[in-house]
Amino acid sequence: MPINNRYNLEVIKACPIEKRNEAQETVLCQMNDAEDCQLVILLDSNDNEVNPSSIDDFKGLKIKPKDSSCFYVKAVFPKASIGEDLEVFSKQVKDAIYYYSVKSSFVAMYCCKGDHNERTQLKSIKELPHVELRVLRNVCLSDRNIVITNEPKVLTHFEIANRIGFDGWLPHKPLSSIGDSASVIDVHTVPPILSKLAKSIGKHGNPNFDYVVGSIVGLTGAVLAQDFRVAVNNNSVTYESPNIWVMNVGHPASGKSPIMLAALSNASSCVYLRDEGRERKADMAKQAINQRIKGFLNQIIKSSDEEGESNALIDQLEKEWKAKIDKVLPAPIHDRGIHITTDTTLAALYKLMLLGRPIAYVADEGGAFFKSLERPDATSSALRGVFLNSESGNGRLSVSRANQDDKLIDKAAVSVLAGIQPDVLGPYISAAQLGHGNDGLLNRFLWMVLPVTAIDDPLVSGGFSKLKAITCKKFFDALAKWEPKRDTNFSGEHLLIHFSAKAQEDYENLVTYIQKERSKYSQKHLMHSQLGKYEALSCKLALIFQVFLNYDVDTETFKQIECISTEAFSYVEETIAYLMSHAMTIFGVEGMAQQEEAKQLFEKLKKKGANKKMSVSEMAQCNWKGFSGRGDEAKETIQDALHYLEKLGLVKPIDKGSATLWQINPKAIW
Repeated sequence: MPINNRYNLEVIKACPIEKRNEAQETVLCQMNDAEDCQLVILLDSNDNEVNPSSIDDFKGLKIKPKDSSCFYVKAVFPKASIGEDLEVFSKQVKDAIYYYSVKSSFVAMYCCKGDHNERTQLKSIKELPHVELRVLRNVCLSDRNIVITNEPKVLTHFEIANRIGFDGWLPHKPLSSIGDSASVIDVHTVPPILSKLAKSIGKHGNPNFDYVVGSIVGLTGAVLAQDFRVAVNNNSVTYESPNIWVMNVGHPASGKSPIMLAALSNASSCVYLRDEGRERKADMAKQAINQRIKGFLNQIIKSSDEEGESNALIDQLEKEWKAKIDKVLPAPIHDRGIHITTDTTLAALYKLMLLGRPIAYVADEGGAFFKSLERPDATSSALRGVFLNSESGNGRLSVSRANQDDKLIDKAAVSVLAGIQPDVLGPYISAAQLGHGNDGLLNRFLWMVLPVTAIDDPLVSGGFSKLKAITCKKFFDALAKWEPKRDTNFSGEHLLIHFSAKAQEDYENLVTYIQKERSKYSQKHLMHSQLGKYEALSCKLALIFQVFLNYDVDTETFKQIECISTEAFSYVEETIAYLMSHAMTIFGVEGMAQQEEAKQLFEKLKKKGANKKMSVSEMAQCNWKGFSGRGDEAKETIQDALHYLEKLGLVKPIDKGSATLWQINPKAIW
């Protein structure tokens, strides 16, 4: 065994099982170490599966990926075509699983993921003068003196074509065809009644079920925040407000606004009807009392009597004047409900928060929402602070205004329901990943989804015709009327809800899983921050789902909530997995932010022309917007974007001596 294999094998074995790829497990099998492989299987000469723990020597067996979209590519380089330039060969095989030498050739083995059409494209270029290419479903394990690499990768067929020196261009893919690992909503993801309610406001021809469910969940959580808090655990004194920030991410005309407006229309009965006339008169009354006190104090100061009037007398007069004004003011409205607003001016938001009700802020254009919070002025900074401190329902805000007493806003609960386009969101994600603006505002959007679930396949037999009696509006009407029973779990203005014993155990297991997933990312990565908030999200969703389970469709009423049940929490576990997949698509290694960066770089390269070949350093020196002013970080960002584009066949690397130049696919320009 070559001496370097000892170190490289240790690197692969050190990779956690859940992070391994098919290429790494292939290497483990080649090195007789396949007992814990989960992505590949061993086969005997008759293609029957073999249990690795039952054999001592794998020699003579075959290995095949479990994923049918994965396959192997064997590249045979005649030694005559390489000559003595082994450095060139080493560049070509740098991403191979392993390579070895035979009598007249060097052989490199790659692992690829692609569909049937992509396999055909690879087969079509195998007759090259300097390399023979074979596409294989499985490979034999042998005792050859192979050399393994410390980071075996799963490549696209474009990358393999580039590694073997193919001069042509394969049919490229569009920029949006990679990085989308977001899962769909199915019958196990959310409670059945929520699916039915969502379908009742879904529209034929609009497939964005993800937006509908998210909007309903966000509005329901905001409404519940006026009555409930849910425990993080049974022994904790910390309670979470059930309000959840929702962000519907999608390209223009993907149906974000119609869905949000439909959800708001159905939830109109849960909106507190402000009597702005009375509020205005009450403000005028306060001003009138202040004027009377001011006039009274002026009389005392002008009086020759040094003793004057006592403070107690002033307080008594203020009390009498207030009592007189209260008699002529309209009676206050005590209706239940939340505030819904689109106004992000600081004064307007403070005024709503001082009224003491949960707030749902609706940002139809999410880009405008983010811009309003990042202007370089004190007001914008203060407004950003209000949103940051009001998501949990446990924040305390002090409002100081000229000519008025300071006010304390305790346990403010503000929800945000936003729609945003990927190209608008991308720069904010990139900035946060680089440390600019990474204060947790993005990660407060815990229900962040892309439109991937088709609504055409109804979860309820009979489709829309059977849903007329189960409308979303009836649900919110009932929620507006529901006044939960005040009992021993009542604290202040809120009912405190705990998990059942079994649900508590399930919650703790889920937290352990979330922490394990979180450990896969560096602390600077947005997924690390996002997953850190999923522990609280699990509590919020548990209460919301329990409310849906407690809704009686026939009587249009809610049963009282005693605790969070295991049934409710079973949906939480599925929903967390669903939301995690969408967060991965948006924040992940090849997620939406990387797509947007790659798109920007591709547009810059297109302007340079198809024949222009540039190094990373030359691109960095162009000082392109989004890729400048960060030193080595700019080069790293450009390099990542180029590798992303290479996976799609839009660019390719060309080795020129010690330098690597990049060329754009001329077929992609036109």
